Amino acid sequence: MGLSMVFFSNLKLRGKLVILLAVPIACLLYFVGVTIQRDGKEADRLEQMHEAILLSVKLGHFLEESQRERGMSGLYLISHGTHFKKELALQRIETDKRLTDLRQLVKANHIQDSQLLKKLYEMLNFAYRIRQVRNNIDHFKISASDLGNYYSEMNEDLLDTVSIARDLNTNAITYPLLRAYYDVLLITEDIGQQRRYLTLAFYENKITKHDFDHVVYWVGCETRHLEVFHKVASTSAQKFYDKLSELSVYQKRKDIREAFFEKGMHGPYNQDPETWFFVSSQWMNTLTALENKVSNDLISNSLQQRDIYLDDYYGSIFVALLDLFLTALIALYLTNSISKPLSQCVEFTKKVASGDLTVTMDLNRNDEIGELSQAMSRMVLNLKKMTEDLKENALFVAYASRELSDTVEVMRSNPSPEKVLHSATEFDVDINNLHQFLMKLVSVSSNSERMTREVKKIVHSVEEIAALLNEMNVSKKLILSKLPLQPSVSVEPEKPLSGTSNSSDVSSSKEAVSLGNDVPAEQASLSISTPPKMPWMTPSPKHLDHNAVSDKLSKTACQLSEMADNIEKMIQTFKV
Repeated sequence: MGLSMVFFSNLKLRGKLVILLAVPIACLLYFVGVTIQRDGKEADRLEQMHEAILLSVKLGHFLEESQRERGMSGLYLISHGTHFKKELALQRIETDKRLTDLRQLVKANHIQDSQLLKKLYEMLNFAYRIRQVRNNIDHFKISASDLGNYYSEMNEDLLDTVSIARDLNTNAITYPLLRAYYDVLLITEDIGQQRRYLTLAFYENKITKHDFDHVVYWVGCETRHLEVFHKVASTSAQKFYDKLSELSVYQKRKDIREAFFEKGMHGPYNQDPETWFFVSSQWMNTLTALENKVSNDLISNSLQQRDIYLDDYYGSIFVALLDLFLTALIALYLTNSISKPLSQCVEFTKKVASGDLTVTMDLNRNDEIGELSQAMSRMVLNLKKMTEDLKENALFVAYASRELSDTVEVMRSNPSPEKVLHSATEFDVDINNLHQFLMKLVSVSSNSERMTREVKKIVHSVEEIAALLNEMNVSKKLILSKLPLQPSVSVEPEKPLSGTSNSSDVSSSKEAVSLGNDVPAEQASLSISTPPKMPWMTPSPKHLDHNAVSDKLSKTACQLSEMADNIEKMIQTFKV
């Protein structure tokens, strides 16, 4: 946990935003994946049901041909080859085509139900024996009962396979149609079984009790399956069957069967077996039309249901991918809208820190990042202004240094008291202006500890010089009172120096310097033309050392020159 937190804290802002946005995107991907997987399973199930329906229809087609072949083979065998020899050969070709189609469908099918596959392969293995049965029929090596039992067992396997495929269908729309189709197949098989037993009875003009019970059973099955068909079939299919039952062949078959039951199992029936066979076959062919209609409705509805769901499935996938794309796009936009301007602010700050004050940053934003950029721009403007003030300070300090140096040279070249006092009087105003300017410099350079320390040192020296000059002014008054008035000498009223106005002013000035704050207006704004009036100090009983004054001025001039150089070096670090 600790390592992960350290790793997360060391990431850049862009990486953190990507991780934070990746969490909801990952959750969205998970739910989208679960939804797509669930819908995919449902789509696969619908595909399985559709393939099962197609398989049921193919099985029904094979069942139709098998029923026809069974009837013709039975009559051919009973007549010892005198009936249906050509028709049987053609019918075998049709049956083989249906069996081939069924095999191809099974190979291409993707049915995964194990029970259906097992039953399907059992039925196909049983159907492969049809060649051997046909050979026995052609050589009359099989009885009519065994022949009928083989085809009946094969058809029963076909119907059981269709029943399993029917139970796999859980769709509310296609299941009733598949059930109706299954009932039509059962009805045709019931009719085929009746045709088989009654054809043999009419041919021999008698029937055994076993066969008669079979006839009764198949008639009952036909009735029950018709009832189920009318319950589950669609309205159109029921109407279609009602129209078929109005045909004459339906009534003719019904009359022959009723005549059979009137005679009972003892006969004689006096019915032409071929007439019964053709009437029953014709009615079965008529039911084949109903079977085709139901199967077509079943396939079309199955395709429609599958296509509707697949459209929804692919539509949901498209919407999910579109949502992911838009989410990723929005996440990328949010990440760039936050990280990119912050990166610009970082680069801007790095350039300013390196001394480049020419850089600009203009982010047209109204949020917190825009406020940050505006504050940084104002900071650079303030730095530019401070740098320009430092330039002016450097020029003034250099000028003051030169003035002090010139005054020292004058005082040393002519050390007479009158000349020294005259030079001191001329430099009096410069001291006042220098003191005022140094106090401003303290406020400007308050962010530089070294610069502030140097300025305070020079301010202390200037205050000492001001004290000396005040003493010189006192001596000047005494000397001038004893000298004769010279016409060429113009004596101005003495102006006390700001540095020695009174103890409270000096202490206030020192306090302002020591704190590094701005000097109050009444102390810092000294006017050159109208310096403040201060009381004369009492004469000093001791004699002034004019050489000490000049030495002090020379030392202060050197300090001012050094400070001017330092200011120039500091300014050179900035690129304005």
